[in-house]
Amino acid sequence: MMQLLVPSWYPYQCLGRALDEMLGEPLARAPADANVAAEHVGEHWQFIALLDGGEPVLGTTAIGEALDRRYPTRRIIGIDPIGRAEVRAHVSRIEEMFWCLVMADMPDHPGFGRPLWNDGSGARERMLEEVPWRMDTIELFAAKRTTRFLSGELPSIADAFLAALLNTAAHQGIGPLLLRPSLQRWAAENGQGRPFTINT
Repeated sequence: MMQLLVPSWYPYQCLGRALDEMLGEPLARAPADANVAAEHVGEHWQFIALLDGGEPVLGTTAIGEALDRRYPTRRIIGIDPIGRAEVRAHVSRIEEMFWCLVMADMPDHPGFGRPLWNDGSGARERMLEEVPWRMDTIELFAAKRTTRFLSGELPSIADAFLAALLNTAAHQGIGPLLLRPSLQRWAAENGQGRPFTINT
């Protein structure tokens, strides 16, 4: 049985929920405890993983491809080679921004268990300084959208990642910093449970 292994920290929970919403049904969850994690992905497990009987699937694009094979009519990674390339390009840009926010907040992660930066470091602030230009890049491509979702009339893994990104930013109190006109339209059209729940 396909199961999603999701750490309890909020960015991963945002991503897990967005994957459920993309599919229109909840994926089964693997027990999120240390023993299960150590068995499948190692003792220092701090990322989302898809378990499907074999090796764990790690990485958002790879998880999207695995889900696409399981749910081929959902077009999770695009409808044709050009569409798949477009979805991967969207994911690459959104993923960079997502991990920027995750790393910026990592010192507050209750389970991280080790120092990330030296005391008094301004690394978090410098990482957040990248938010405007990274979001401008995402906005540039979102502005070219001619379909309901980023790459088609069905939600792709890129849309799920964008929903997770916006919800992660909202949790950090910087949601408005991420929104641009095209992204606001995307959120208005696809939030409020249609299919995503998006906080801003």
